[in-house]
Amino acid sequence: MAKVTINQVRSVEWGKSYNWDLRFTEDQPDSPFDEWFPAIDVEEGIASLETFMVSDAFLSSYEIPMGTSPRTLRITFIDDAKHTLLSWMEEWVNSVVLNKRDHVSTLEKSVRTVMVRRTTGNGETIENKRIGIRSYYVFPKDTISYTGNSSSDLLTYSVTFAIAGVSGEFSG
Repeated sequence: MAKVTINQVRSVEWGKSYNWDLRFTEDQPDSPFDEWFPAIDVEEGIASLETFMVSDAFLSSYEIPMGTSPRTLRITFIDDAKHTLLSWMEEWVNSVVLNKRDHVSTLEKSVRTVMVRRTTGNGETIENKRIGIRSYYVFPKDTISYTGNSSSDLLTYSVTFAIAGVSGEFSG
């Protein structure tokens, strides 16, 4: 087994979890969210695998790959004092997707493209085709809620998006 020295550990540029930028590319929110903006938390569903339990004649059990489940993208945003992002999300769901509760739009009309960019500590995009910048076709999933309180904390929202496709894979 190879021996790792402390100098080898110190020489590695370790990945950081705080370097995220987002951008919606069409039908985007108003300024200052019409360009790249930071997110507090981003949870990307990169891959999903479901399994099937199999039992044999000797009463042993094991799992085998069966398929995949829908992927999601969960983002915690910081909003401005005007609630720009909250208003934009509400308009997206109620007017674009639900058509003011008249009918539900097609998937093609419901999705928007969000780009997720991972950056280095000095703000440069990570040079890795698989993770540097990813473009997703998404729509909000579940409930988008406003929670107010009497503190001076930042105004944040957590939104889960269903991933309808990844750039180059969308078939809507």
